Amino acid sequence: MTGRGTRGYVALDLESNELVYLKDCWRVDLKGMAKEGEVIRSMNDLQVKYVPTLVCHGDVVGQCTSTQEHWSGDAVTPGRLRPYRHYRLAVKEIGCPLKEFKNSEELVTIIYHCIYGHAGAYRRAKIIHRDISAGNILILRKTVDDKGQTSVISEGLLNDWDLSKSIMAGNDGPRQFDRTGTWQFMSGNLLQFPWKSHELPDDLESFLHVLLYQAIRFLDH
Repeated sequence: MTGRGTRGYVALDLESNELVYLKDCWRVDLKGMAKEGEVIRSMNDLQVKYVPTLVCHGDVVGQCTSTQEHWSGDAVTPGRLRPYRHYRLAVKEIGCPLKEFKNSEELVTIIYHCIYGHAGAYRRAKIIHRDISAGNILILRKTVDDKGQTSVISEGLLNDWDLSKSIMAGNDGPRQFDRTGTWQFMSGNLLQFPWKSHELPDDLESFLHVLLYQAIRFLDH
């Protein structure tokens, strides 16, 4: 098997008796790669908007891969199997896929919110997302009551921070041997120069690719 085997569920928090979103995956267990829950907690502590709210997270005890210990590789790919550890994360927000936007105004609003959240993470928490894609941008629809009038408002949620990275000094080297990101939304510069470091302009270009992709695919034109 390859990949992280990510699955998601709507789950019941038995302590609060509220529904939450549970992410079950196999995280890459390499030096310098923070757990997604730790990244989300740091953003929550700094009140970054339009990002998930952490409920709990942790490794599943005793469940980690050992294949990488037996793989000797070959002349082309020496030792390129990574260690993985079974990991679970629960957040408060339960979102809708971006492709369920109602009109072009909502699409642009949702992406704007996520750019705003990305800016907050970059400026306050010193974190860059590095995997901006249509699958990692969600729609949160909330019911609000204003003087007896009920309405539904939409907000963006920038999700899946498991491939994010700190931009603090001394943390600019690669952590994995291959390129991080979703290929169809990556910046042209990253695709043309695979050895280049992933930087802020690359994420901002990915937001543009997401907007164009969703508009061309789902809007009349």
